[in-house]
Amino acid sequence: MLAINSEEISVKRWPFVLVLVVYQLVFLFALDLKSIDDSIKWVMAGSLIFISVLFYIVSKNKIIIHNTGITQQLLIGKQKELLWQNVKSSTISWDINYHGADLSWEFIDTYGKRLSINPSYFTRRSLKIIACAVLSKCPDSALDKRILQLAEGRFPWYIF
Repeated sequence: MLAINSEEISVKRWPFVLVLVVYQLVFLFALDLKSIDDSIKWVMAGSLIFISVLFYIVSKNKIIIHNTGITQQLLIGKQKELLWQNVKSSTISWDINYHGADLSWEFIDTYGKRLSINPSYFTRRSLKIIACAVLSKCPDSALDKRILQLAEGRFPWYIF
């Protein structure tokens, strides 16, 4: 097997930055208006702090690809790690519920341990890195055909 470089893959941050910038602009314009009640200003300030904290929490979530395995590191919750030699299957699936469709990429090892990530949170370049690592380190595992397409740079679904 080929050795791969250790790489940290973070979630996309631009949606949170966009919301934060728009909200700050609205907040700054609202401060200039004299007709707005003080309680509304406090609510806006509190929600601005909430969005900032949420951005911090999400920015700490990452996937670490290294030579021995894949690790999911979360700020809230525990760190999950799967060794490449133990991965028996990797699938990408849609879960349809009454709210919409959820996309998930799931890794299952021989001991039944699972690691699940949402591909919509990561850039296409990052997904290609993960797919290439899975292909090179888990050649005997049962892999979904979409993972092969990801490694080739073809994305079979639309990712936000």
